[in-house]
Amino acid sequence: MKSIGTGILAMSKKEELINLFKEKGFERVSLRWIPTNPYGKRHKLTGWIYRISGDDEWSGLGKNFEEASKTIDLL
Repeated sequence: MKSIGTGILAMSKKEELINLFKEKGFERVSLRWIPTNPYGKRHKLTGWIYRISGDDEWSGLGKNFEEASKTIDLL
């Protein structure tokens, strides 16, 4: 959690998405943000990606926070 000027603690977007996964019953989730076109690679997952414990491959959640939270709601 990050401290902001007013003394209120705010969660990062990553922490908020992990909490959404926990609400859906997924306890062990790896979550990453991959920027658009890293290192000039064209066919690479970008945006928010996740991997549930036991999965071999990463899956895409969305290009931004709003898309990712909607996708988690649909899981």
